Parts: sequence; structure tokens; C-alpha cells
Amino acid sequence: MSAVSMKRVLLLPILLIVLLAGLTAYTGFSQAVSLRRSQDQVAHTHQVLETVRGLFSSLQDAETGQRGYLLTGREEYLEPWTAAKSRMPGQLERLRMLTADNPVQTERVNRLSDAMDARLDVLERNLQLSRSGNLAAAQANIATGLGKIQMDRIRVIVREIVAEEDNLLAGREALAEAEEHKSLWLSLGVGGLALAGLGFTVAAMARS
Repeated sequence: MSAVSMKRVLLLPILLIVLLAGLTAYTGFSQAVSLRRSQDQVAHTHQVLETVRGLFSSLQDAETGQRGYLLTGREEYLEPWTAAKSRMPGQLERLRMLTADNPVQTERVNRLSDAMDARLDVLERNLQLSRSGNLAAAQANIATGLGKIQMDRIRVIVREIVAEEDNLLAGREALAEAEEHKSLWLSLGVGGLALAGLGFTVAAMARS
């Protein structure tokens, strides 16, 4: 076989290997991007859940601190109140940022913010009454049950936010798992084609 004929015989398998190599690289990159996007969405949902639960926990800390002060009159019992009030604006802002891409969640966060502001106003008012020596008035405010109504409203909104994120999380975890399986099978398929192309090239070279 002449050199020209040999080149023609080898050209097709060589082109096939180059094509398969390019396909393998493109498939791997595309799947890596898709998988990373799915994993980022799962992580984002976890961040929302962690933030909203942390925010509600801070509100509970504020209530605990105020209650401790009303019962004892000792300033050190206000440490949870002070710490919680310093944390909550940042936690609320982070929650707004994390849910900015979801109009339904944004509306819930706005309602949560209003409800928490109302609750903190009542706590602050009772605290001021107690500090001014009017503990009876503060206790009378607590006895109205307004605080329970406000906290129940806040709990409902928090549950709505958490339920939405739980649903999103289930879907995103399923998508991430599907992307992993897809990536595996595509890699195996393209790898098999690449091996077949290599075998064809070796056989063609042997015949030549």
C-alpha cells in the first residue's frame, strides 16, 4: 500500500478520535456546570432554612431576656435581649437577600419583618415600663395575651417559609441526583465510544 493510500486509510479513524475527544471534553464540562448549578441551588436552600430558623431563635432569645429581667429586675438577664437585637437586623437582611429571587418568599419575609417589629415594640415597651418602676403595667400588658398572638402569627409565617424551602429542597436534591446519574452514564457512553474509536484506529493501522 502506498504512503498516500495509508494516509487515507488512517485519516478517518484519526478524525474520529479527535471528534470523540472533543465530545468527551464538552460533555464533561457541560455536565460539571449543570451538576454545580444543582448543588449550588441545594446549598442556597439550606442557607435560607438556616437563616430563617436563626432569626426566629434570636427573637425567642429576646423574649427570654426580657422575661428574665421582668422577673428579677437584674440587668444581666438582659444580655440575651441585647445580643438578639444586635443580630436580628443582619439576619433579616440576609434572609431578604437569599429570597430575593422568589416573589412568594419575599412577600412572606416582608410579613415576617412587620410581625417581628410589632413584637419587638411590645417587648421594648414592657421593658421601659419595668425600668421606670411601673412593673405592674408591664405585667398587665403581658396578661392581655397579645404576646402569644404575635408569636403565633410569627410562627405561622416561619412555617410557611420553611415549608416552601423544604419543597424546593426536595426538588433540587432530586435534580442534583439526576444530574449525577446523567453525568455518569454520559461519561461511560462517551468513554466507550472513545475506546471503540481507538480500537478501530489500531486495527486500521495494523491492516495498513
